[in-house]
Amino acid sequence: MIVSKRTVQSWITRWEQEGSLTRPRSGKPRVTTQDKDARLLAAVENMPKKTVVNLTRELNLPCHPLTTAGMSERKEGRGTDGESQVLEWKGPGPLCPIPNINFAVYMLDLIKPYGDVLAVADAETGRGRTYKELCDLVPRVAGGLMAGGVKPGHHVLLLLPTHMDYPLLLLSILYCGAVLVPVNPSLTQDELIHALKVSEAKWALVHEAFTDILAGARDKLPEGSVRGVWVVEADSTHPSPQHTSSLATLTSHHPVPPVTKGEGASHVSRWVGMMPFSSGTTGLPKGVLVTHQALLLELVRQPYLAKLREASGQAVVRPQERNRTQLLILPVTHLYGHGMVISSLLWGGTIYFLTKFSPTAYFHAIEKYKVTVSALVPHLAKFVSETPLRDQYDTSSLTAFLSAGAPLPPDTATGIKKSQLEHPTSVGYILPYMKVKVMDVENGVKMGQEQEGEVCVKAPSIMLGYANNPTATAAAIDSDGWLHTGDIGYYNKQGLLYITDRIKDIIKVKGHQVAPTELENILKQHPDVADAAVVGVAHQRTGEAPRAYVVPRPGINLSTQALQEFVAERTVEYKRLTGGVVVVAAIPRNPTGKILRKKLLTALTTPAARL
Repeated sequence: MIVSKRTVQSWITRWEQEGSLTRPRSGKPRVTTQDKDARLLAAVENMPKKTVVNLTRELNLPCHPLTTAGMSERKEGRGTDGESQVLEWKGPGPLCPIPNINFAVYMLDLIKPYGDVLAVADAETGRGRTYKELCDLVPRVAGGLMAGGVKPGHHVLLLLPTHMDYPLLLLSILYCGAVLVPVNPSLTQDELIHALKVSEAKWALVHEAFTDILAGARDKLPEGSVRGVWVVEADSTHPSPQHTSSLATLTSHHPVPPVTKGEGASHVSRWVGMMPFSSGTTGLPKGVLVTHQALLLELVRQPYLAKLREASGQAVVRPQERNRTQLLILPVTHLYGHGMVISSLLWGGTIYFLTKFSPTAYFHAIEKYKVTVSALVPHLAKFVSETPLRDQYDTSSLTAFLSAGAPLPPDTATGIKKSQLEHPTSVGYILPYMKVKVMDVENGVKMGQEQEGEVCVKAPSIMLGYANNPTATAAAIDSDGWLHTGDIGYYNKQGLLYITDRIKDIIKVKGHQVAPTELENILKQHPDVADAAVVGVAHQRTGEAPRAYVVPRPGINLSTQALQEFVAERTVEYKRLTGGVVVVAAIPRNPTGKILRKKLLTALTTPAARL
C-alpha cells in the first residue's frame, strides 16, 4: 500500500474544504456537495423504486436508466472505512445490451437522420461534408478498398494528421470488415517500421504530406509487406491528378453492402475493429486490440446517461447543444481524439478540424464558427487559462472545455473554467458498464476507501490484449478479466476515484516509494516554475533519488538550491530532491501531454546520477 502521512493529511484538508460528506445518526453517508452528479444521485436516491421505474416508462426511456447509484455501488462488505469494495454503476433495471453489429453500420444508422447538417469541415478553409454525404460515401470508399484487395480481417494503416476525412476513413475501413491501424504521422521512420511490423498492415492510407516517410519505411521491409497505398489529399474534395491511387478515386466506386460478421469472431466482443498504439512512454509502443463492442459502448452509454440526467432535471447543457460545434486539435490517431469525433457525430454536431495548431488560429476558429466544445490536453489547457489572447476573441459560445491524457492541475482547471470546481483532482464517478477495484501493489489484496493501490478495471470497452504479444497481454489482463491499468489511485466514500501516479514511475528511495507527481505538483507551486518533471536516478546510498527537471518562467533565473529547499520544507526527508535539479527549456511530452520520462532518463549521464 502506497500511503504517506502527508497524503492522509492532504485528504483531510480536502474534505474540510469540500464539505463533501456528512454522517447522520444512522451512520449512512449523505451527499451534501453541490457537484451536479451528486445532486443527480440525491434526486433519484429519494424516489421510491416504483416511482423511478414508472417515470422511466412514462418517458419511454430504455432499460430504466434512472438509477439509485449514479455514484458507485458497493458490492462487497458493509462499506465501513478501509473495507474492500468493487465499485460499479447499479440501477433499478438492467443496462441496455450492446448490439451485436458492425460498429460502422450502427453508426451510419444513427447519423443518417442528420441529413444536410454539416458533419465535418476544415477549420482553415471551411470546406466540409454533410452527414448525407458522409453516409453516401462510406459504402463507396469501402467498395473501392475491397476492389483494391482489402479483405475482412486485413489491417489497414492510417497515417493521418487531424484531418476532416478521419470519420470517412474510419467508418469505411470498419464497414468492409478490416481493422483500422491509426498511427501518429510524427513518428520517425524506425518507429513507423515498428508499427508496420507489429500490426502486420497489408494496406495503407497516408496523407500526402507523409508519403515520403511511408515510402522509406516500406523500402526497409520485405517486398510485398504493404501491398498497396492510397493517398489522402489535403483537399480530397478537389483531388490532384498526380495521385492515381487516392481517397478521391476510392469515392468513385459503386457502393457495397457491409461486412456483418468478423473474421473468426461470432460476436462483437471478439471482433477487432481498431489497433491504435500505446504511448510507448516506458518501452516500444504496443498494438492495442480494440473490439467493435468497445467502440459501440459509447454509442449506447452516452444516450443512456443523457436521458437519465434530463429525466431527473439535472441536465445543465444537453449533449446536442454542447456538441453543436466542436473544434478538434487533438490527434485523431489517439483514442482521446477518436472519442471526441464519435461523440460529436453521435449528437449530430459539426466538427472543425484544425490541422496545424497556433494560438491565433485556435481562438479565431472559436470566434468564427461559434464553437461550443473544445477538447484539450493539460499543457494546452494551461495555455488557454493564462493567455491574454483569450480576451481578444469572442469565446462566449463555448459551453465546455475538456482535458484528458495526463493530470490537469487544479489551478489550471479553475483558471479555464473561471470558477471553482467541486472536485478538481478527481477523475469522477464510475460510469455504467464499468467495474473498478483498487489492489495492493505488493500482494494483490483488494483495498478499501482512501487506500492507495493499483486501479483495476473490468468493462466491455477494455482491450482484447496486445497484438502479437501474449506476455504483455497476460501481465495487463488477469485470468478474471481485470485490466491492471498501472495507475496508482484510491476512491473515497462518495465513490469518487482519484489517480495519483503510475506504478512504473514510482521512485524507490531506501525502501520508501516516492510518487513523482507529488513532487511535480509541489514544484509547480513555486512562483518561478512554469513546468516540472521528476524522475528517479541511480544513487549509491539510497538506491534511487528524485531528480527534478524544471522550466523557469520567462525572464527568471532559477536557483536550483532554492528549489531543493522549497521541496525539502514540504516533504519528509526521503522525498527530497537528492538527485539534483536541472533547468531545461521544455519538458518532453507526447501529443496528449504525458511526460516522456524515458527521454529524460536516457539523457542522464552516469557521473551526474551518482550524487
